[in-house]
Amino acid sequence: MTKRKYSSEQLLECPKRPKPTLEDIETTPVSPNGDIFSFCPAEIKLQIFNLLEKDEVTNLSRCSRSFYAFSWGLRIKSVILDAKSVLLFQKGGLGEHGCHSIRSVRLGKKRRWSKNAAKLGSYFCGGNFDTNGALDQVRAALSLFPNLQKLSLSYQIPSAAENNAYVAIFNEISRHPKLGSNLEYLEIEAVKIPETDPRGCYQRADELYEKLYSELSVENRKFLGSKVADNEIGRILREKMEVQGFPVLKKAKISANCIAGLMADPRCAYMRKTGFYYIPLLFAPQLRTLNIETTDSFHVFDTYGFTERDNLKGRSKADFEVGLLDVFAKITKLSLTTYNSPKPKDVQRLAQRFPDVRDLKIKMFNNRPCDGYSKNRISYTSIKDMKHLKTLSLPWPRGNGGSFDLAKLQGQIKCWRKAGLNSLERVEFLGKRDKSGGIGRMWSDTHLVFEIRGGSINAREDTQPFQYEDCRKH
Repeated sequence: MTKRKYSSEQLLECPKRPKPTLEDIETTPVSPNGDIFSFCPAEIKLQIFNLLEKDEVTNLSRCSRSFYAFSWGLRIKSVILDAKSVLLFQKGGLGEHGCHSIRSVRLGKKRRWSKNAAKLGSYFCGGNFDTNGALDQVRAALSLFPNLQKLSLSYQIPSAAENNAYVAIFNEISRHPKLGSNLEYLEIEAVKIPETDPRGCYQRADELYEKLYSELSVENRKFLGSKVADNEIGRILREKMEVQGFPVLKKAKISANCIAGLMADPRCAYMRKTGFYYIPLLFAPQLRTLNIETTDSFHVFDTYGFTERDNLKGRSKADFEVGLLDVFAKITKLSLTTYNSPKPKDVQRLAQRFPDVRDLKIKMFNNRPCDGYSKNRISYTSIKDMKHLKTLSLPWPRGNGGSFDLAKLQGQIKCWRKAGLNSLERVEFLGKRDKSGGIGRMWSDTHLVFEIRGGSINAREDTQPFQYEDCRKH
Protein backbone atom coordinates (compact mmCIF):
# COMPACT_ATOMS: atom_id res chain seq x y z
CA MET A 1 0.00 0.00 0.00
CA THR A 2 1.46 3.37 -1.03
CA LYS A 3 2.31 5.78 1.80
CA ARG A 4 1.00 9.31 1.63
CA LYS A 5 1.43 12.51 3.61
CA TYR A 6 -1.60 14.53 4.61
CA SER A 7 -2.11 17.88 6.27
CA SER A 8 -4.12 18.21 9.46
CA GLU A 9 -7.08 19.52 7.43
CA GLN A 10 -6.98 16.46 5.17
CA LEU A 11 -6.99 14.17 8.17
CA LEU A 12 -10.25 15.69 9.31
CA GLU A 13 -12.00 15.68 5.94
CA CYS A 14 -11.70 13.69 2.71
CA PRO A 15 -13.41 15.40 -0.22
CA LYS A 16 -13.19 12.44 -2.61
CA ARG A 17 -15.85 10.25 -1.01
CA PRO A 18 -18.71 10.75 1.48
CA LYS A 19 -17.48 10.08 4.99
CA PRO A 20 -18.70 6.92 6.73
CA THR A 21 -20.57 7.55 9.96
CA LEU A 22 -20.42 5.92 13.36
CA GLU A 23 -23.60 4.09 12.38
CA ASP A 24 -21.62 2.30 9.67
CA ILE A 25 -19.36 0.63 12.20
CA GLU A 26 -21.33 0.48 15.43
CA THR A 27 -21.83 -3.29 15.09
CA THR A 28 -18.23 -4.12 14.12
CA PRO A 29 -17.14 -7.28 15.99
CA VAL A 30 -13.93 -7.38 18.03
CA SER A 31 -11.45 -9.92 16.77
CA PRO A 32 -11.00 -12.91 19.12
CA ASN A 33 -7.25 -12.53 18.52
CA GLY A 34 -7.36 -9.02 19.92
CA ASP A 35 -5.80 -7.23 16.95
CA ILE A 36 -4.94 -3.57 17.57
CA PHE A 37 -7.43 -2.27 15.00
CA SER A 38 -10.36 -3.86 16.85
CA PHE A 39 -9.50 -1.91 20.01
CA CYS A 40 -9.11 1.47 18.27
CA PRO A 41 -11.79 4.09 19.03
CA ALA A 42 -14.41 4.37 16.33
CA GLU A 43 -13.26 7.92 15.47
CA ILE A 44 -9.75 6.69 14.66
CA LYS A 45 -11.13 3.92 12.45
CA LEU A 46 -13.18 6.46 10.55
CA GLN A 47 -10.17 8.68 9.95
CA ILE A 48 -8.05 5.78 8.69
CA PHE A 49 -10.62 4.37 6.26
CA ASN A 50 -11.58 7.84 5.08
CA LEU A 51 -8.08 8.35 3.67
CA LEU A 52 -8.15 5.19 1.56
CA GLU A 53 -9.15 4.79 -2.06
CA LYS A 54 -11.92 2.34 -2.97
CA ASP A 55 -9.49 -0.35 -4.20
CA GLU A 56 -7.46 -0.02 -1.02
CA VAL A 57 -10.55 -0.49 1.12
CA THR A 58 -11.36 -3.65 -0.85
CA ASN A 59 -7.85 -5.03 -0.36
CA LEU A 60 -7.89 -4.21 3.33
CA SER A 61 -11.21 -6.01 3.75
CA ARG A 62 -9.46 -9.27 2.81
CA CYS A 63 -6.98 -9.06 5.68
CA SER A 64 -9.21 -10.27 8.50
CA ARG A 65 -12.81 -10.86 9.49
CA SER A 66 -12.70 -7.69 11.56
CA PHE A 67 -11.56 -5.59 8.59
CA TYR A 68 -14.14 -7.33 6.39
CA ALA A 69 -17.03 -6.48 8.73
CA PHE A 70 -15.84 -2.93 9.34
CA SER A 71 -15.37 -2.03 5.66
CA TRP A 72 -18.69 -3.50 4.52
CA GLY A 73 -20.51 -0.20 4.68
CA LEU A 74 -17.83 1.48 2.56
CA ARG A 75 -17.88 -1.14 -0.19
CA ILE A 76 -21.50 -2.29 -0.53
CA LYS A 77 -24.55 -0.04 -0.65
CA SER A 78 -26.83 -2.00 -3.02
CA VAL A 79 -27.70 -5.71 -3.13
CA ILE A 80 -29.84 -8.05 -5.24
CA LEU A 81 -31.32 -10.85 -3.15
CA ASP A 82 -32.38 -14.39 -3.88
CA ALA A 83 -32.93 -17.43 -1.68
CA LYS A 84 -29.18 -17.96 -1.15
CA SER A 85 -27.99 -14.37 -0.80
CA VAL A 86 -30.63 -13.62 1.85
CA LEU A 87 -28.84 -16.09 4.11
CA LEU A 88 -25.64 -14.02 3.95
CA PHE A 89 -27.35 -11.17 5.81
CA GLN A 90 -29.09 -13.22 8.45
CA LYS A 91 -27.60 -14.05 11.83
CA GLY A 92 -24.22 -15.73 11.43
CA GLY A 93 -23.84 -14.76 7.76
CA LEU A 94 -20.89 -12.84 6.34
CA GLY A 95 -23.04 -9.77 5.74
CA GLU A 96 -24.77 -9.75 9.11
CA HIS A 97 -22.90 -6.69 10.34
CA GLY A 98 -23.40 -4.74 7.12
CA CYS A 99 -27.21 -4.72 6.99
CA HIS A 100 -27.42 -1.22 8.47
CA SER A 101 -25.22 0.21 5.68
CA ILE A 102 -27.28 -1.15 2.73
CA ARG A 103 -29.25 1.59 1.03
CA SER A 104 -30.80 -0.27 -1.94
CA VAL A 105 -32.33 -3.77 -2.10
CA ARG A 106 -33.94 -5.66 -4.95
CA LEU A 107 -35.65 -8.95 -4.20
CA GLY A 108 -36.70 -11.30 -6.97
CA LYS A 109 -36.49 -11.52 -10.72
CA LYS A 110 -37.14 -8.39 -12.77
CA ARG A 111 -39.63 -9.10 -15.55
CA ARG A 112 -40.00 -7.21 -18.82
CA TRP A 113 -43.72 -6.59 -18.78
CA SER A 114 -44.12 -4.84 -22.10
CA LYS A 115 -41.76 -6.98 -24.18
CA ASN A 116 -43.65 -10.18 -24.79
CA ALA A 117 -47.19 -10.85 -23.60
CA ALA A 118 -47.09 -14.55 -24.48
CA LYS A 119 -43.94 -15.18 -22.45
CA LEU A 120 -45.24 -13.17 -19.53
CA GLY A 121 -48.46 -15.11 -19.58
CA SER A 122 -46.50 -18.29 -18.85
CA TYR A 123 -45.74 -16.91 -15.40
CA PHE A 124 -49.46 -16.94 -14.63
CA CYS A 125 -50.33 -20.46 -15.65
CA GLY A 126 -50.28 -21.93 -12.15
CA GLY A 127 -48.28 -24.98 -11.13
CA ASN A 128 -46.41 -25.74 -7.93
CA PHE A 129 -44.07 -23.25 -6.35
CA ASP A 130 -42.64 -22.68 -2.89
CA THR A 131 -45.00 -20.23 -1.17
CA ASN A 132 -43.19 -20.58 2.15
CA GLY A 133 -39.85 -19.81 0.53
CA ALA A 134 -41.24 -16.77 -1.28
CA LEU A 135 -42.72 -15.34 1.91
CA ASP A 136 -39.51 -16.05 3.86
CA GLN A 137 -37.56 -13.91 1.41
CA VAL A 138 -40.06 -11.05 1.56
CA ARG A 139 -40.03 -11.04 5.36
CA ALA A 140 -36.23 -11.06 5.42
CA ALA A 141 -35.92 -8.21 2.93
CA LEU A 142 -38.26 -6.05 4.99
CA SER A 143 -36.72 -6.78 8.39
CA LEU A 144 -32.95 -6.99 7.76
CA PHE A 145 -32.23 -3.57 6.24
CA PRO A 146 -33.44 -0.64 8.39
CA ASN A 147 -31.82 2.21 6.43
CA LEU A 148 -33.07 1.58 2.91
CA GLN A 149 -33.66 4.41 0.47
CA LYS A 150 -34.63 2.15 -2.44
CA LEU A 151 -36.71 -1.02 -2.12
CA SER A 152 -37.82 -3.32 -4.95
CA LEU A 153 -39.91 -6.37 -4.03
CA SER A 154 -40.93 -8.99 -6.56
CA TYR A 155 -42.94 -11.92 -5.26
CA GLN A 156 -45.28 -14.67 -6.41
CA ILE A 157 -48.42 -15.47 -4.47
CA PRO A 158 -51.51 -17.64 -5.03
CA SER A 159 -54.41 -15.38 -5.98
CA ALA A 160 -56.38 -16.47 -2.91
CA ALA A 161 -53.70 -14.84 -0.70
CA GLU A 162 -53.34 -11.68 -2.82
CA ASN A 163 -55.04 -9.38 -0.30
CA ASN A 164 -53.16 -10.75 2.69
CA ALA A 165 -49.75 -10.57 1.05
CA TYR A 166 -50.19 -6.92 0.09
CA VAL A 167 -51.43 -5.95 3.55
CA ALA A 168 -48.63 -7.93 5.22
CA ILE A 169 -45.93 -6.09 3.26
CA PHE A 170 -47.11 -2.65 4.31
CA ASN A 171 -47.82 -3.85 7.83
CA GLU A 172 -44.18 -4.92 8.09
CA ILE A 173 -43.00 -1.56 6.74
CA SER A 174 -45.14 0.26 9.31
CA ARG A 175 -43.50 -1.82 12.06
CA HIS A 176 -40.14 -0.29 11.08
CA PRO A 177 -40.82 3.47 11.10
CA LYS A 178 -37.29 4.30 10.00
CA LEU A 179 -37.74 2.20 6.86
CA GLY A 180 -40.85 4.03 5.72
CA SER A 181 -39.46 7.45 6.59
CA ASN A 182 -36.25 6.93 4.53
CA LEU A 183 -37.64 5.37 1.35
CA GLU A 184 -37.27 7.50 -1.76
CA TYR A 185 -38.09 4.74 -4.28
CA LEU A 186 -40.53 1.87 -3.84
CA GLU A 187 -41.30 -0.89 -6.33
CA ILE A 188 -43.84 -3.64 -5.77
CA GLU A 189 -44.18 -6.43 -8.34
CA ALA A 190 -46.92 -8.94 -7.51
CA VAL A 191 -47.22 -11.98 -9.74
CA LYS A 192 -50.49 -13.65 -8.79
CA ILE A 193 -50.60 -17.35 -9.55
CA PRO A 194 -54.11 -18.66 -10.35
CA GLU A 195 -55.23 -21.94 -8.89
CA THR A 196 -55.31 -25.02 -11.12
CA ASP A 197 -58.96 -24.41 -11.97
CA PRO A 198 -59.52 -20.63 -12.00
CA ARG A 199 -63.27 -20.91 -12.59
CA GLY A 200 -65.10 -19.73 -9.52
CA CYS A 201 -61.91 -18.84 -7.64
CA TYR A 202 -63.40 -15.51 -6.66
CA GLN A 203 -66.38 -17.19 -4.99
CA ARG A 204 -64.16 -19.78 -3.29
CA ALA A 205 -61.46 -17.38 -2.06
CA ASP A 206 -61.98 -18.14 1.64
CA GLU A 207 -61.83 -21.89 1.12
CA LEU A 208 -58.70 -21.67 -1.03
CA TYR A 209 -56.98 -19.37 1.45
CA GLU A 210 -57.64 -21.71 4.36
CA LYS A 211 -56.06 -24.57 2.43
CA LEU A 212 -52.98 -22.45 1.64
CA TYR A 213 -52.78 -21.17 5.23
CA SER A 214 -52.69 -24.70 6.65
CA GLU A 215 -49.56 -25.46 4.61
CA LEU A 216 -47.55 -22.41 5.75
CA SER A 217 -44.90 -22.22 8.44
CA VAL A 218 -45.73 -20.66 11.81
CA GLU A 219 -43.77 -17.51 10.90
CA ASN A 220 -45.59 -17.07 7.60
CA ARG A 221 -48.99 -17.69 9.17
CA LYS A 222 -48.26 -14.87 11.57
CA PHE A 223 -47.03 -12.71 8.67
CA LEU A 224 -50.17 -13.18 6.53
CA GLY A 225 -52.77 -13.41 9.28
CA SER A 226 -56.40 -14.36 8.84
CA LYS A 227 -58.17 -13.88 5.50
CA VAL A 228 -58.56 -10.20 4.51
CA ALA A 229 -61.93 -9.60 2.87
CA ASP A 230 -62.24 -7.52 -0.30
CA ASN A 231 -64.45 -4.93 1.39
CA GLU A 232 -62.01 -4.55 4.30
CA ILE A 233 -58.63 -4.30 2.62
CA GLY A 234 -58.90 -0.57 1.89
CA ARG A 235 -59.62 0.30 5.51
CA ILE A 236 -56.87 -1.98 6.81
CA LEU A 237 -54.23 -0.54 4.49
CA ARG A 238 -55.12 3.00 5.54
CA GLU A 239 -54.86 2.11 9.22
CA LYS A 240 -51.43 0.57 8.69
CA MET A 241 -50.06 3.50 6.72
CA GLU A 242 -51.60 6.66 8.19
CA VAL A 243 -49.27 6.84 11.22
CA GLN A 244 -45.98 6.83 9.32
CA GLY A 245 -46.46 6.70 5.56
CA PHE A 246 -43.70 7.60 3.08
CA PRO A 247 -42.81 11.27 3.75
CA VAL A 248 -39.85 11.41 1.30
CA LEU A 249 -40.98 8.91 -1.35
CA LYS A 250 -40.48 10.49 -4.79
CA LYS A 251 -40.76 7.51 -7.16
CA ALA A 252 -43.06 4.48 -7.10
CA LYS A 253 -43.66 1.53 -9.38
CA ILE A 254 -46.48 -1.02 -9.13
CA SER A 255 -46.49 -4.07 -11.40
CA ALA A 256 -49.19 -6.71 -11.10
CA ASN A 257 -51.15 -9.01 -13.34
CA CYS A 258 -54.93 -8.77 -13.27
CA ILE A 259 -55.36 -5.31 -11.80
CA ALA A 260 -57.27 -2.43 -13.33
CA GLY A 261 -55.06 0.26 -14.84
CA LEU A 262 -55.13 3.98 -14.15
CA MET A 263 -57.33 4.64 -17.18
CA ALA A 264 -60.07 2.26 -16.05
CA ASP A 265 -63.59 3.28 -15.02
CA PRO A 266 -63.59 3.47 -11.20
CA ARG A 267 -67.15 2.13 -11.09
CA CYS A 268 -66.35 -1.18 -12.79
CA ALA A 269 -66.13 -4.42 -10.84
CA TYR A 270 -62.53 -4.86 -11.89
CA MET A 271 -61.46 -1.62 -10.21
CA ARG A 272 -63.51 -2.38 -7.12
CA LYS A 273 -61.70 -5.69 -6.77
CA THR A 274 -58.14 -4.50 -7.39
CA GLY A 275 -58.07 -0.74 -6.74
CA PHE A 276 -56.48 -1.28 -3.32
CA TYR A 277 -53.07 -1.62 -5.00
CA TYR A 278 -52.98 2.17 -5.33
CA ILE A 279 -53.88 3.01 -1.70
CA PRO A 280 -50.27 3.25 -0.37
CA LEU A 281 -49.76 6.14 -2.78
CA LEU A 282 -52.11 8.17 -0.58
CA PHE A 283 -49.36 8.43 2.02
CA ALA A 284 -46.59 9.70 -0.26
CA PRO A 285 -47.00 13.52 -0.38
CA GLN A 286 -43.71 13.99 -2.29
CA LEU A 287 -44.51 11.44 -5.01
CA ARG A 288 -43.81 12.87 -8.47
CA THR A 289 -42.86 9.85 -10.63
CA LEU A 290 -45.24 6.92 -11.08
CA ASN A 291 -44.91 3.75 -13.18
CA ILE A 292 -47.80 1.27 -13.43
CA GLU A 293 -47.54 -2.06 -15.28
CA THR A 294 -50.64 -4.22 -15.57
CA THR A 295 -52.22 -7.00 -17.54
CA ASP A 296 -55.55 -5.24 -17.25
CA SER A 297 -57.49 -7.69 -19.39
CA PHE A 298 -59.59 -10.13 -17.38
CA HIS A 299 -60.62 -11.75 -20.67
CA VAL A 300 -57.04 -13.01 -21.08
CA PHE A 301 -55.80 -13.31 -17.48
CA ASP A 302 -58.94 -14.20 -15.50
CA THR A 303 -58.06 -15.46 -12.02
CA TYR A 304 -61.22 -14.45 -10.24
CA GLY A 305 -64.13 -16.02 -12.06
CA PHE A 306 -66.01 -12.76 -12.65
CA THR A 307 -66.41 -10.43 -15.60
CA GLU A 308 -66.91 -6.74 -16.11
CA ARG A 309 -70.69 -7.25 -16.12
CA ASP A 310 -70.74 -8.65 -12.58
CA ASN A 311 -72.21 -6.10 -10.20
CA LEU A 312 -70.54 -7.45 -7.04
CA LYS A 313 -73.43 -6.44 -4.81
CA GLY A 314 -72.48 -5.12 -1.41
CA ARG A 315 -69.03 -3.96 -2.44
CA SER A 316 -67.94 -0.50 -1.34
CA LYS A 317 -67.11 2.31 -3.70
CA ALA A 318 -63.77 1.84 -5.48
CA ASP A 319 -60.82 2.89 -3.29
CA PHE A 320 -59.25 4.29 -6.44
CA GLU A 321 -61.29 7.48 -6.11
CA VAL A 322 -60.92 8.22 -2.40
CA GLY A 323 -58.17 10.81 -2.05
CA LEU A 324 -56.01 9.50 -4.88
CA LEU A 325 -57.00 12.23 -7.31
CA ASP A 326 -55.11 14.71 -5.11
CA VAL A 327 -52.02 12.51 -5.30
CA PHE A 328 -52.31 12.06 -9.07
CA ALA A 329 -52.64 15.81 -9.59
CA LYS A 330 -49.03 16.23 -8.39
CA ILE A 331 -47.49 13.56 -10.65
CA THR A 332 -45.13 15.04 -13.25
CA LYS A 333 -43.74 11.84 -14.79
CA LEU A 334 -46.10 8.98 -15.63
CA SER A 335 -45.44 5.64 -17.35
CA LEU A 336 -48.14 3.04 -18.07
CA THR A 337 -47.93 -0.45 -19.55
CA THR A 338 -51.27 -1.90 -20.60
CA TYR A 339 -52.67 -4.88 -22.44
CA ASN A 340 -55.84 -3.30 -23.81
CA SER A 341 -55.80 -0.49 -26.34
CA PRO A 342 -56.79 2.76 -24.61
CA LYS A 343 -60.15 4.04 -25.81
CA PRO A 344 -61.02 7.76 -26.12
CA LYS A 345 -62.78 7.69 -22.74
CA ASP A 346 -59.70 6.08 -21.15
CA VAL A 347 -57.44 8.84 -22.40
CA GLN A 348 -59.96 11.42 -21.25
CA ARG A 349 -59.91 9.97 -17.71
CA LEU A 350 -56.13 9.97 -17.77
CA ALA A 351 -56.02 13.66 -18.69
CA GLN A 352 -58.44 14.51 -15.89
CA ARG A 353 -56.56 12.51 -13.27
CA PHE A 354 -53.06 13.70 -14.18
CA PRO A 355 -53.37 17.37 -15.18
CA ASP A 356 -49.79 18.32 -14.24
CA VAL A 357 -47.90 15.57 -16.11
CA ARG A 358 -44.77 16.74 -17.97
CA ASP A 359 -43.60 13.36 -19.25
CA LEU A 360 -46.13 10.72 -20.30
CA LYS A 361 -45.38 7.26 -21.68
CA ILE A 362 -47.97 4.62 -22.60
CA LYS A 363 -46.78 1.21 -23.77
CA MET A 364 -48.64 -1.80 -25.09
CA PHE A 365 -47.79 -5.44 -24.51
CA ASN A 366 -45.47 -6.74 -27.18
CA ASN A 367 -45.50 -3.20 -28.65
CA ARG A 368 -48.85 -3.87 -30.27
CA PRO A 369 -50.57 -0.97 -32.07
CA CYS A 370 -53.39 0.94 -30.43
CA ASP A 371 -56.33 -0.20 -32.53
CA GLY A 372 -60.04 -0.87 -32.72
CA TYR A 373 -61.33 2.58 -33.61
CA SER A 374 -63.92 3.40 -36.22
CA LYS A 375 -63.99 6.31 -38.67
CA ASN A 376 -60.18 6.45 -38.56
CA ARG A 377 -60.22 8.83 -35.60
CA ILE A 378 -57.23 8.88 -33.26
CA SER A 379 -58.17 8.13 -29.66
CA TYR A 380 -55.54 10.50 -28.26
CA THR A 381 -57.56 13.70 -28.74
CA SER A 382 -57.88 14.35 -24.98
CA ILE A 383 -54.11 14.64 -24.69
CA LYS A 384 -54.73 18.31 -25.45
CA ASP A 385 -55.97 18.76 -21.86
CA MET A 386 -52.52 17.98 -20.43
CA LYS A 387 -51.28 21.54 -20.84
CA HIS A 388 -47.86 20.99 -19.23
CA LEU A 389 -46.68 18.09 -21.42
CA LYS A 390 -43.09 18.26 -22.67
CA THR A 391 -42.43 14.69 -23.82
CA LEU A 392 -44.99 12.15 -24.99
CA SER A 393 -44.67 8.48 -25.99
CA LEU A 394 -47.69 6.60 -27.32
CA PRO A 395 -48.52 3.27 -29.03
CA TRP A 396 -48.82 3.56 -32.78
CA PRO A 397 -52.55 4.19 -33.55
CA ARG A 398 -54.46 2.19 -36.12
CA GLY A 399 -57.91 2.56 -37.66
CA ASN A 400 -60.06 0.47 -39.97
CA GLY A 401 -57.79 1.21 -42.91
CA GLY A 402 -54.60 0.16 -41.10
CA SER A 403 -51.92 2.02 -39.19
CA PHE A 404 -51.99 5.79 -39.43
CA ASP A 405 -49.28 7.30 -41.59
CA LEU A 406 -46.78 10.03 -40.77
CA ALA A 407 -48.90 12.84 -42.22
CA LYS A 408 -51.93 11.97 -40.06
CA LEU A 409 -49.80 11.75 -36.89
CA GLN A 410 -48.13 15.04 -37.70
CA GLY A 411 -51.56 16.59 -38.17
CA GLN A 412 -52.58 15.38 -34.71
CA ILE A 413 -49.56 17.07 -33.16
CA LYS A 414 -50.47 20.31 -34.89
CA CYS A 415 -53.96 20.05 -33.39
CA TRP A 416 -52.46 19.59 -29.92
CA ARG A 417 -50.27 22.63 -30.42
CA LYS A 418 -53.24 24.74 -31.50
CA ALA A 419 -55.16 23.52 -28.44
CA GLY A 420 -52.53 24.98 -26.11
CA LEU A 421 -49.76 22.38 -25.69
CA ASN A 422 -47.10 25.05 -26.10
CA SER A 423 -44.51 23.21 -23.97
CA LEU A 424 -44.50 20.06 -26.12
CA GLU A 425 -40.95 19.31 -27.31
CA ARG A 426 -40.91 15.64 -28.29
CA VAL A 427 -43.55 13.11 -29.38
CA GLU A 428 -42.83 9.49 -30.25
CA PHE A 429 -45.02 6.70 -31.55
CA LEU A 430 -43.82 3.17 -30.89
CA GLY A 431 -45.32 -0.13 -31.94
CA LYS A 432 -46.06 -2.61 -34.68
CA ARG A 433 -47.11 -1.00 -37.93
CA ASP A 434 -48.89 -2.97 -40.64
CA LYS A 435 -47.35 -2.52 -44.06
CA SER A 436 -50.14 -4.13 -46.08
CA GLY A 437 -53.84 -4.74 -45.70
CA GLY A 438 -55.94 -7.86 -45.97
CA ILE A 439 -55.72 -11.13 -44.10
CA GLY A 440 -52.00 -11.64 -44.64
CA ARG A 441 -50.76 -8.44 -43.06
CA MET A 442 -47.06 -7.77 -42.69
CA TRP A 443 -45.87 -6.03 -39.53
CA SER A 444 -42.74 -4.16 -38.58
CA ASP A 445 -41.53 -2.68 -35.30
CA THR A 446 -41.49 1.03 -35.99
CA HIS A 447 -40.32 4.01 -33.95
CA LEU A 448 -41.35 7.48 -35.11
CA VAL A 449 -40.06 10.60 -33.33
CA PHE A 450 -41.26 14.17 -33.82
CA GLU A 451 -38.97 16.94 -32.56
CA ILE A 452 -40.78 20.24 -32.08
CA ARG A 453 -38.76 23.45 -32.26
CA GLY A 454 -40.53 26.76 -32.56
CA GLY A 455 -43.16 26.37 -35.24
CA SER A 456 -41.57 23.41 -37.02
CA ILE A 457 -42.28 19.69 -36.49
CA ASN A 458 -39.44 17.46 -37.68
CA ALA A 459 -39.98 13.70 -38.04
CA ARG A 460 -37.50 10.83 -37.81
CA GLU A 461 -38.64 7.26 -38.49
CA ASP A 462 -36.78 4.10 -37.48
CA THR A 463 -38.18 0.81 -38.80
CA GLN A 464 -36.69 -2.40 -37.46
CA PRO A 465 -35.73 -5.05 -40.06
CA PHE A 466 -37.63 -7.87 -38.32
CA GLN A 467 -41.00 -8.65 -39.91
CA TYR A 468 -43.49 -11.43 -39.49
CA GLU A 469 -46.86 -12.47 -40.85
CA ASP A 470 -50.11 -12.02 -39.00
CA CYS A 471 -51.15 -15.36 -37.51
CA ARG A 472 -54.64 -14.89 -38.94
CA LYS A 473 -53.25 -15.77 -42.38
CA HIS A 474 -52.97 -19.34 -41.19
